[in-house]
Amino acid sequence: MYWCLGALRVPRITEMGIHLNQHMVPEPNCPLCGCAMKRLHDRWCYSCPVCATQGSTLPGLSRADLGRAKGPIDELSRQTGLRALRAENDARIVGEIARYATGRLLDVGSAYGWFLEEARRAGFEAVGVEPDVDVAATCVSRGLDVRTGFFPDVMTPDDEFDVVCFNDTLEHLPDVRATLRIVHNMLAPNGLVAINIPVQDGPIYRTARRLAKAGIDGPFRRMWQFGFSSPHIWYFSRASLLQTLMRHGFAPVRAVWLPSVSLAGIGHRVGYGGASRVASMPTAAIAAFATPILRRLSPTDNVLIIARRADRSLPCS
Repeated sequence: MYWCLGALRVPRITEMGIHLNQHMVPEPNCPLCGCAMKRLHDRWCYSCPVCATQGSTLPGLSRADLGRAKGPIDELSRQTGLRALRAENDARIVGEIARYATGRLLDVGSAYGWFLEEARRAGFEAVGVEPDVDVAATCVSRGLDVRTGFFPDVMTPDDEFDVVCFNDTLEHLPDVRATLRIVHNMLAPNGLVAINIPVQDGPIYRTARRLAKAGIDGPFRRMWQFGFSSPHIWYFSRASLLQTLMRHGFAPVRAVWLPSVSLAGIGHRVGYGGASRVASMPTAAIAAFATPILRRLSPTDNVLIIARRADRSLPCS
């Protein structure tokens, strides 16, 4: 989702009081193959030798961190920068889901509640899960049904949904296989999982990867949200994500590319990671120039995959 950020200063983890040797998680196993991943870049990025799924060992938000500092994020700039793109994509995603399902919908990582509002307008009974205490409280104050905490901790044994959505969240979850098993079991018969996710197939990610190989790793770190409170743990390809879903009892019914960039709010989006307004101006100018060009590229970096639950339960272990 993030692009044209070579001029943006991405803070190192040690600048946030986090020491790599103490807090990096162990080397990951592939969530698709279960194979041990091989180092791809630096000391934190890995790739599966079988299916090429990429993973990181970057430390993320823990349950003890709920309500604490969120790292180098300007929340107002973040909201302004994301709003236009999210509005466009939310309407598209809800429209796609509504072709196949109605009823009760869960949005995992519901953030500012924009997707919940769009789902409500389409007639869904929308419920959100959001770990950020302040953001969740703001949503509740607007009348949205949002549970504060981590998925699936805040779910109950009686919870059942017709649709479970992951909008830019599945790539942040440590155990994708366990997550998909839980989702499979909480879906109603013929229920849907909808995953909107950045993938490594896209031109933006591939460009950032090439720059990293050439020694310019700022854009690549930004793609992984290096130094943020909730960095990316996985980067799937479109094909590997489809395989992951099929291996966990889902039958894909729809896959569409979504826009990854929007001219509206691009200056705020470039700067919300902690760069000063002045420092981010050159990057914002480049972004504004390049956005119309990038919007014409196909595919983009984000894909929406909708898959239907097979009619059987899966073990949660």
